[in-house]
Amino acid sequence: GGCPFAGNRAAAGNVSTEDLAYLCEEEGFDTGLDIDQLLRCAMLAEKIVGRPLPGKLKNAGAFRGALPPQSAI
Repeated sequence: GGCPFAGNRAAAGNVSTEDLAYLCEEEGFDTGLDIDQLLRCAMLAEKIVGRPLPGKLKNAGAFRGALPPQSAI
């Protein structure tokens, strides 16, 4: 187990669950996940650990329907 990039400062790291779920949903994949609930969980996690976490969606907010899924183009 573990991350093969642990200790490698050049590695980008892991993607947050909410960011990946949002990307999949926007590309037309039904993840079955509640994006708004994932965002609430991410914000709660930040409060618990007392520092900002690297996910981007919780700061930007979901912008649904801006573009059609890639498969529709």
